[in-house]
Amino acid sequence: MEVAERLRCMGLERTASELEDLLSQAARERWTHEEFLSFVLSREMESRAEKRQAMLMRLAHFPQIKTL
Repeated sequence: MEVAERLRCMGLERTASELEDLLSQAARERWTHEEFLSFVLSREMESRAEKRQAMLMRLAHFPQIKTL
Protein backbone atom coordinates (compact mmCIF):
# COMPACT_ATOMS: atom_id res chain seq x y z
CA MET A 1 0.00 0.00 0.00
CA GLU A 2 1.44 3.36 -1.00
CA VAL A 3 0.23 5.15 2.14
CA ALA A 4 1.94 2.63 4.42
CA GLU A 5 5.21 3.11 2.56
CA ARG A 6 4.98 6.86 2.99
CA LEU A 7 4.22 6.46 6.68
CA ARG A 8 7.34 4.30 7.06
CA CYS A 9 9.43 6.91 5.24
CA MET A 10 8.18 9.48 7.73
CA GLY A 11 9.13 7.22 10.66
CA LEU A 12 5.55 6.35 11.61
CA GLU A 13 6.23 2.62 11.88
CA ARG A 14 3.40 1.64 14.22
CA THR A 15 0.80 3.42 12.13
CA ALA A 16 2.18 1.89 8.93
CA SER A 17 2.04 -1.63 10.35
CA GLU A 18 -1.50 -1.20 11.73
CA LEU A 19 -2.98 0.93 8.94
CA GLU A 20 -5.51 -1.58 7.60
CA ASP A 21 -6.87 -2.30 11.08
CA LEU A 22 -7.01 1.38 11.95
CA LEU A 23 -8.90 2.22 8.77
CA SER A 24 -11.38 -0.60 9.41
CA GLN A 25 -11.94 0.52 12.99
CA ALA A 26 -12.41 4.12 11.91
CA ALA A 27 -14.98 3.15 9.29
CA ARG A 28 -16.79 0.80 11.66
CA GLU A 29 -16.99 3.42 14.42
CA ARG A 30 -17.57 6.31 11.98
CA TRP A 31 -14.73 8.47 13.23
CA THR A 32 -14.32 11.98 11.92
CA HIS A 33 -11.03 12.86 10.25
CA GLU A 34 -9.97 14.69 13.39
CA GLU A 35 -10.78 11.70 15.63
CA PHE A 36 -8.83 9.38 13.33
CA LEU A 37 -5.81 11.65 13.25
CA SER A 38 -5.88 12.17 17.00
CA PHE A 39 -6.06 8.41 17.63
CA VAL A 40 -3.23 7.65 15.20
CA LEU A 41 -0.97 10.34 16.66
CA SER A 42 -1.69 9.20 20.22
CA ARG A 43 -0.76 5.60 19.35
CA GLU A 44 2.40 6.74 17.61
CA MET A 45 3.41 8.83 20.63
CA GLU A 46 2.81 5.84 22.94
CA SER A 47 4.91 3.64 20.70
CA ARG A 48 7.79 6.10 20.70
CA ALA A 49 7.66 6.46 24.49
CA GLU A 50 7.78 2.66 24.87
CA LYS A 51 10.75 2.43 22.48
CA ARG A 52 12.54 5.25 24.30
CA GLN A 53 12.05 3.57 27.69
CA ALA A 54 13.31 0.22 26.35
CA MET A 55 16.37 1.89 24.85
CA LEU A 56 17.17 3.72 28.09
CA MET A 57 16.86 0.47 30.04
CA ARG A 58 19.29 -1.23 27.65
CA LEU A 59 21.72 1.67 27.85
CA ALA A 60 21.62 1.62 31.65
CA HIS A 61 23.19 -1.88 31.63
CA PHE A 62 21.34 -2.95 34.75
CA PRO A 63 22.38 -6.45 35.87
CA GLN A 64 18.74 -7.53 35.87
CA ILE A 65 15.39 -5.84 35.46
CA LYS A 66 13.24 -5.67 38.57
CA THR A 67 9.73 -4.33 38.80
CA LEU A 68 7.78 -2.97 41.72
